[in-house]
Amino acid sequence: MKIEEALHQISEIRGHLARAETFRGTKAVPVAATGIVALAAAAAQPLVVADPALAPLAFLGYWIAVATVAALIGAAELARAYVRSRTSQERATIRAVVAQLAPPIAGGAVVTCAAISADPALVRWLPGLWAVFTGLALFAARPLLPKKTGIVALLYVAAGSFVLLGRRGDAALLPWVMGATFGGGQILAALVFWSDVERDPGQADRRRSSPQHAKERHADDEDDR
Repeated sequence: MKIEEALHQISEIRGHLARAETFRGTKAVPVAATGIVALAAAAAQPLVVADPALAPLAFLGYWIAVATVAALIGAAELARAYVRSRTSQERATIRAVVAQLAPPIAGGAVVTCAAISADPALVRWLPGLWAVFTGLALFAARPLLPKKTGIVALLYVAAGSFVLLGRRGDAALLPWVMGATFGGGQILAALVFWSDVERDPGQADRRRSSPQHAKERHADDEDDR
């Protein structure tokens, strides 16, 4: 019984350490690459889907293919970081980030499937919803990501809200909507990773080791209890 309790306590300690450690599994270049993919896809959209209003499913399939390419880039980078991790703690942090990102992304996939099964005309709502879900995913993983990631998440949610409320109808299917939202968002995220993790690797850790951050973590742990 004591051995089981000790193992449980060790697992909890590792979980707390993973929550307190800055995620370093992603570099700026792969994140920027996903943004460049989005910008290039937006530029090519008129050639592939000439009139998305008349072919909403073609528009959807096109951007799902683009998202798949971007996801493969991100997954390859995470896999590389996981394999090259030198400690079990680094691997635990990567798993924690994936676990926090997954639910909002899965929610976006469910909403997408529900929309197209109900009425293909609902595709025009998806660009805004995708941006909102992306922002929520970043917010969920923010405790493990560089602090400025919260700004990127907020901008994603703001952009998605603007598209949903201000670009109603077929205007939401214009190429620049997806290009500006996801291309610009990912490039901004890459700048955050470069600034906080690569250019100054100790910046995020200094923030996390500061007395103020320690108080915040203690308060969060008390709430969890």
